[in-house]
Amino acid sequence: MPDNAVGNSDAQETMSPPAPRFFCDTMLGRLAKWLRLLGYDAAYLSEVDDWEMLRLCRREGRMLLTRDRGIMERWHITRGMVEARLIHSDDTAGQLAAITDELSLQPQPEPRCPVCNQPLNQLAKEDSRDKVPLYVYETQNEFRTCAQCNRIYWKATHWENIEQVRHDPTSF
Repeated sequence: MPDNAVGNSDAQETMSPPAPRFFCDTMLGRLAKWLRLLGYDAAYLSEVDDWEMLRLCRREGRMLLTRDRGIMERWHITRGMVEARLIHSDDTAGQLAAITDELSLQPQPEPRCPVCNQPLNQLAKEDSRDKVPLYVYETQNEFRTCAQCNRIYWKATHWENIEQVRHDPTSF
């Protein structure tokens, strides 16, 4: 059988399933931010009605994360057209710990922009010179930028806390 055949077990073993993509409802904006910092695609709109949210989840293949018990009864979810998880915790730390535990989520190699959910790109130190405070430029060597919102990120003192949560969401 050729190497690229469907039945090739070696190829199947090396392929991992794609990381889940989420849609956080209007009550879960902070959870969306932390999922992005873990490297997950977590859409969030502060003003969207239930039907539009379900339509977007279905069209984009996103799992809905919600605190709304009522939406869990909608036919999109009860008939399996949209995968959804009801989040019980009131606080962000509990929400993050619950969803990472339930889905066995591990941090992805790179965080996403916590503001607009886009992947972050490497930014050469020289290209950051006029875009960050002088002290930051002089003390940091690695920079990332978001192509959508143009924010620039670097691993400042707060990064240790983020990394701790990335590897142990219960340490929030």
